[in-house]
Amino acid sequence: MNARSNAFPSFILMVATLAACGDGSNNGLNQDTGVTPTPDAGSPDGTVADDTSDATVETDTVDTDGAGTDASGDATPDSGNPVTDEYIACTSNSECAGGSQCVGGVCIIPPQAAALLAEEVDTINDDGTITTTITERADEPFDFSCYSDGSIYATPEGPATTRVSGIVERFGSGPATNGLCVSIYREDALLPWLGTGECSQLDSDADEEQYIACYQLDACRCDAWAAGDDDGEIATMIDAANLALETTGSDFEIADGSLDGCYAFIGNCVDITDATLKATCEARVAEISGIADATTLIYGHTLSVENEDGSEFAQFAIENVPTNTLFAYKTSGRETRWRDTWEYGLYTRADLIVGDGMRIDTNAVSASTWQTIPPAVGFAGGIDDLNGAVAGAIRDCGVEGGRAPWNVVHATAGFSFISAQTRLAYFNGNPNNRLPAGGRIDSNIDGLFAAINLPPGPNRVSSMACTANCEPGASNPTYVAIGARNVFQTPKSVIIATFEGITVPR
Repeated sequence: MNARSNAFPSFILMVATLAACGDGSNNGLNQDTGVTPTPDAGSPDGTVADDTSDATVETDTVDTDGAGTDASGDATPDSGNPVTDEYIACTSNSECAGGSQCVGGVCIIPPQAAALLAEEVDTINDDGTITTTITERADEPFDFSCYSDGSIYATPEGPATTRVSGIVERFGSGPATNGLCVSIYREDALLPWLGTGECSQLDSDADEEQYIACYQLDACRCDAWAAGDDDGEIATMIDAANLALETTGSDFEIADGSLDGCYAFIGNCVDITDATLKATCEARVAEISGIADATTLIYGHTLSVENEDGSEFAQFAIENVPTNTLFAYKTSGRETRWRDTWEYGLYTRADLIVGDGMRIDTNAVSASTWQTIPPAVGFAGGIDDLNGAVAGAIRDCGVEGGRAPWNVVHATAGFSFISAQTRLAYFNGNPNNRLPAGGRIDSNIDGLFAAINLPPGPNRVSSMACTANCEPGASNPTYVAIGARNVFQTPKSVIIATFEGITVPR
């Protein structure tokens, strides 16, 4: 048996009551998930007026001025990325509706039951399939300190680079996950790249097909296109990329069959062979991301191969990934079989290397699931082509040198920006047949949440738990901010944003 990895398990989306999050306007700076605030004794209404890095909801007194969350204007979110207005929806409870709280810049409906933990374990069967068991561990104390003290993103001494490997889990029925593209991106550069790069300048209304295709181009698709292995799907992405370059007035163009040119457009500078074009690529990444030392957007890419343990989930490995760095995965395949799947918030702590590297799994979402699940939860026409979905699991920090992070039961999540067609989902807790749990208002023993039909663009997901006095009507409930993360919804894709705690070496 294996302790649960930090890959997000299979999910099925459901219609549920959506956490109220204001009107989607951008209102100033966000708080991160820092230390618990100390009440301001000099304030007549008990509001917090500290300057520490925290976002824990104030619960000690009645909030009389609508500032029930510490609003110290912290400049660094839990994800380690700079906070900018386009990712947040609130800075105080007064900006939230329906009884929701402003936690980590996101309006969240608070839990109505005390949090507890559940341990999730995978077993590989003789036929290669995987059986998962989840057991409540109410006797085990939870630990959320890594989200509040910054230890989740510590920078210990160790090798400058590492080998990152893992498996590609599949969501939904279908073939094994062999032959899928796994790419590793520098996350702090990726977010502004997606938000302000050439693809973002296309008119999503007038040029919807090109807008979608431009965001789908990646390194493995560049490889296939340059090698002539394309049925026209990738050529459409290349055309869209050139249209985006033309729209922005760039004098650069991806020449026919130019692998280096394709790499340069997507920021895969490390694999460019032409010295001049490599320098151009590096300059583009620094300029678009606004990060002076960002010399590549993509650290490496590979195709997944059959797993040596015989399981249905393929494996991959990418060399020379910088340590103590926050990164994101993109997993992709043929459009007829898969949907692009982004995974944010993955961190290569140098002290978590075992042997020659570290294991960080990723996920793939099937095209058939994308098409069949939405009608079952109220979207007869499916997810809008320009929209996508975000999903993840909520876990505690784990115990360094001990147990892995475990699922949090009775946690709630929220998103910054939604539409009337967006729905929040929690699940039934059956890891081998994950189904909607009608009317469920918080996470089950699987810790899972999701939102379907999210509009494209910047977004932020945050989560919270209650640790004492949690029942409806109870006085002085104690709330804990578990995590907050910036993401960017590209069209026709799924985002995985799991609050994983600290990965235990194995």
